[in-house]
Amino acid sequence: MIRIPSKEEFLRLVAAYGGHNQYYFETLAGLSADWGDPAKMAEAIWPWLRSWHSEFYRYGDGNPNAIASAIKENIATSTSCATDILTASRELMDLV
Repeated sequence: MIRIPSKEEFLRLVAAYGGHNQYYFETLAGLSADWGDPAKMAEAIWPWLRSWHSEFYRYGDGNPNAIASAIKENIATSTSCATDILTASRELMDLV
């Protein structure tokens, strides 16, 4: 089972990371702005995935439509736990 961190734990872990990955913060901003629209959410996630998994994607481009489809299938579950994380992310972006 996936454990969702508390707001405080999330902020502590991201602060420990240092926030040096601009893709991460751009992704958070895009997800926050377009939450609920699977195509736009996939668009926000795609650059981060390509940078994070560059070794995997060097063999092919992947499929952003598959990401949007997975988001659409799981949005209800994701929405139920995303509010605290997105709020904490906004607060963190204000600090960076």
